[in-house]
Amino acid sequence: MKAKVVLVAMIVLGLVGLAVHASSQFLPMAEVEVHVKDDVGDVVSNAAVSVYFERFQRGKSVSATGESDSNGVFRVKARMDTGLVFVHVGKEGHYGMMFETGIQDFPDKRDEYEKARKRDKWSGKPARIDILLKRVLEPKRLVMNWVDTKPFPAENGAFPIDLETLEWCPPFGNGRHEDVILSLETSGEKYGRPWFGKLSILMPNAADGFYVAKMDSRSDFPYPYRADTNAVYRKEGFLSVNRPVGEKIERHFPADDECLIFRVRTVTNAEGRVTSAHYGRIGEKPQFATGLKVAIWFNPDENDTNLEDGWH
Repeated sequence: MKAKVVLVAMIVLGLVGLAVHASSQFLPMAEVEVHVKDDVGDVVSNAAVSVYFERFQRGKSVSATGESDSNGVFRVKARMDTGLVFVHVGKEGHYGMMFETGIQDFPDKRDEYEKARKRDKWSGKPARIDILLKRVLEPKRLVMNWVDTKPFPAENGAFPIDLETLEWCPPFGNGRHEDVILSLETSGEKYGRPWFGKLSILMPNAADGFYVAKMDSRSDFPYPYRADTNAVYRKEGFLSVNRPVGEKIERHFPADDECLIFRVRTVTNAEGRVTSAHYGRIGEKPQFATGLKVAIWFNPDENDTNLEDGWH
């Protein structure tokens, strides 16, 4: 009797094992083609490519690594129970890039796993993922100031600040150059923080200003290489706004995929042309709920528009 019980148990365990094996073996197939180019459109061969196929069934991703071929292409496929893929690409002389995307091609996203399982594919043809690797050009060490909770001189008011040292200027501190004026307006609190408030920026020097530039947070260097001397430089704008849910607010800068490029200490000639200036960037949206939170890169070299710090 005991022998029969043991035999039955072994058979059951074996069937369960086969079922688990089969369920992982026959997940829908995901096919991926990673196409790698640089920021001027040239193919990047021999780039190190890692592809992670998200797979909830086993609790971890299925990964594959290799190099792009002479056409800048890396092909790989794997079985997975989600349509989510993570790709990381890097090569010496380039800034790496991380990319996340869904590869399923169903117009209706409902029950997409069941649709993929019946078709045995997440997409009708290999999913193409285009990766842009920015080249390392002329990196230099900029003056970088990052503060998390720098106290404002008061709850409300206009406060000049030196962007090179990130020090408040007199009478609030020891900053030497009034590069910008940050104006803070707050009223009311929630959870111990200002609930309604605005943080705005004003460039007091007549020829100074800033413009908004796009950035790609997926790149190890997401910012523009240089300040654009031909851009239209704004004088003022909102940097950050807190407001009750549902209340309409003014446009503020920068958005999540933007940074601010600034020009300060600008000197012009009689024709209004810039003869001297300093350039830099504000790399993330400033915050003010618990003090000033901001990251600023400042090029200390006069008339140098290079903003490629390479260690941002």
